[in-house]
Amino acid sequence: MHSLKTLSNTVDESMQQRLLENGLMHNSYLHGIEPKATALGMAIARLFYADADSQHQFQPMKIGGILSLVVDRRLHSRFLRLYDINTNELLFQAELYVNFHRNYRELNDYFYCFPHEKILVGI
Repeated sequence: MHSLKTLSNTVDESMQQRLLENGLMHNSYLHGIEPKATALGMAIARLFYADADSQHQFQPMKIGGILSLVVDRRLHSRFLRLYDINTNELLFQAELYVNFHRNYRELNDYFYCFPHEKILVGI
């Protein structure tokens, strides 16, 4: 997970300022949404997608928010979950399955991707 500073190139400054002012970048934010989950890390992020055969030509998904690395004790699993900043709605989740790290790729210092269903997801 990246800090606010390293993600500043991909997220507008007003979103960052709103999160900092409201104190949302800590575990109590997630606890209010999911009482049986613990956030191991959070960052502001946008999601992108690419077809598996598109040679990594990513397109924006037009969704962004708080990306959390979550341990869900109710489901006995770990997830990457993206929450809407304003509504706390869960926008996206990907389960971190066994050997997930084998498919997770760093494409540059600020962009990572992994397969999800029939597409590649970029963060």
